[in-house]
Amino acid sequence: SQRGTRIGGVQFGPTTEGPGQILDVGLPDVSSDLGTLEAFQEMVDTFKAGRHVPDNLLDHVAPGSDLGGARPKGTVTINDHPWLAKFGLEGDSITMAAAEAGCLDLCEMAGLAVCERDIIDVAGRPTLLLKRFDRERDVAGVLHRRHMISGLTLLGAHEMDRAASGYADLYDGMRKHGAATDAGEIIYKRMVMNVLCGNTDDHYRNHAFLLNDQGLYEPSPVYDVTPSTGFSTSRSLFMHLGKAGCGRDATLEKAVAGAASLGVSQPRAIEIANELSQMVGKSWRRVLSDRGANAVDIETLQGSFSEAGRTVGSDHSAVADPFGEPARARKDPALPEP
Repeated sequence: SQRGTRIGGVQFGPTTEGPGQILDVGLPDVSSDLGTLEAFQEMVDTFKAGRHVPDNLLDHVAPGSDLGGARPKGTVTINDHPWLAKFGLEGDSITMAAAEAGCLDLCEMAGLAVCERDIIDVAGRPTLLLKRFDRERDVAGVLHRRHMISGLTLLGAHEMDRAASGYADLYDGMRKHGAATDAGEIIYKRMVMNVLCGNTDDHYRNHAFLLNDQGLYEPSPVYDVTPSTGFSTSRSLFMHLGKAGCGRDATLEKAVAGAASLGVSQPRAIEIANELSQMVGKSWRRVLSDRGANAVDIETLQGSFSEAGRTVGSDHSAVADPFGEPARARKDPALPEP
C-alpha cells in the first residue's frame, strides 16, 4: 500500500534513514481527497458492482492486507487517530456491522482484550468503526506504527493454506519467537469464542501479535469475529482446534480436546468452555440487538450460535442449551478421565 495505512512490522526504504521511495520512477498520487464518508460509501458500492473506480482511489476500497478481513474498507481519522471503517454493502443479508460489533462485545465479556469499536450511520447504512491498535502517538503527539505481525507471518504460512495449521501452531510460534506471557489460555478462549459465535473466518490474517517494549510478542486485541449466515448448525473453522490434523469441527468438545496442546489442563478447559458457553447462550441475542440487529438478523444467526448455551463434560456428554435449541448428539470419542 502506498497510502501508509498498511499493517506490519517492516517497511523498506532506499537508505537507513527510514522508509521511502525505492525506485526512481513516478508513482500515481494516492493522497486524493476522498471527501465525506458518504462519498466513500458510494465508491465502495461502485467497486462492488464492478463499475470503474479511478486508479488513484482503487487502493482505498480494494480488499488487501489491512486489518478487518476481505470486505472493502478504509482508514479514516477520528480525533487525530486512525480508525478502520467497514462499510455496509447493498447485498448484505444481515446488518453486518451490528453482528460483528456484537461478537466483539461478547469476546470482551469473555475477558479478552478487544479493539475499541463503534457503529455510525453512513448514507443510511450502519458502518463499523475499529480503532487501529497498531498505531500510537508518542509524548510529542507524533503518530507511530507499532510492530505487528499476523499469524501468516508468525507461521510462515500461505494465506490459502486452509486446514494446514492449528491454534496450537500459533501458541508454539509465539513461544518459539519470544512470548511476553504464556498465552495458551488466551488463545484457547479465542478458539472457544470462535466456536460459540460460529466464526469460520478465523484465518491467519485474523490473528495478530504485537511486539512490546521488551521485544516480546503478545496477542493483539481481538478485531475480527463474524458469525456465519448459513442455516446449517454444523461448520468447520479455518484452523484446526489444537494441533494441525486434529480436526476443525466447530464444537465445544473439539475445543476442549485441543486444550492440552495449548498448555491448558482438561478441568480448566472444561470450566472455561462451559462458562463462556453459558454467557454467550444467555447474552448473544440481547447484545446483538443492542448493537442494532433486528429480528430477522437474530433469526438468521440462530444456527451460527448453535453451540452457545451447551455444556460439555469429561465424557463428552451433551447437555441441552437452556436458552435455545436442544443439544444435538455427538459422535466424538470421549476424552480420557482427568
